[in-house]
Amino acid sequence: TPINLKRHHLDGKIREIIEKALSNIQRACPSGRLIVGDIGPTGEFRPPVGEASSEEWQSSFVTQAKLLEKGVDLFHVETISDIKEIQAAIRGIKEVSNKPIIASITYKKTKRGFFTIMGDSLEQCVNVLEDEKVDVIGSNCTIGSKNMLELSKITLDFTVLPLSVKPNAGQPRIEGLQTFYDQPIEEFVKDIHEMIKIGIKIVGGCCGTSPETIRSIRELIDSL
Repeated sequence: TPINLKRHHLDGKIREIIEKALSNIQRACPSGRLIVGDIGPTGEFRPPVGEASSEEWQSSFVTQAKLLEKGVDLFHVETISDIKEIQAAIRGIKEVSNKPIIASITYKKTKRGFFTIMGDSLEQCVNVLEDEKVDVIGSNCTIGSKNMLELSKITLDFTVLPLSVKPNAGQPRIEGLQTFYDQPIEEFVKDIHEMIKIGIKIVGGCCGTSPETIRSIRELIDSL
């Protein structure tokens, strides 16, 4: 996003960066496959944690979506931890495009259930995303596949919209300057299979997953 790039004095290069990214993916994408415009968080928080405003967020997302729109088939807003920020992203995209939107929030598991770090409950988030008329409701990052399976079962009680999930490969283990994810691929894919069986429509992987993980998921889907 422009807000992210500004921290590194690169906000003036956003058009160049996005156009080169689109050129690369268009060359690599096989015929008949969809190109997704992935939009992540700005990294800024609203008061009292930070100083960001919904207007500032939305303006940033409008700029990004406008540059992506011509080269993508749909948008995926993901890894957002504040319901106000994902609302700004959805509205920003809708200012410039009528293409489908997957809206994916990241949650932590607590004793009271699944919540964002800003205190938004899973049910609150699902209700807001439905009100914003997104096409797919998603969850990604932060939690591993077993917790994501639990979250998926709960989410199915709150909505009839298609669901997307991209769990982490377990919890990170940090050694020095390196981060490791130790969950075996077989265990991860087994949990993905369970999610598919209960009705999850889009599956993938987030932190700690690898090309081998995604290939294994693809092989699972092809075998069903």
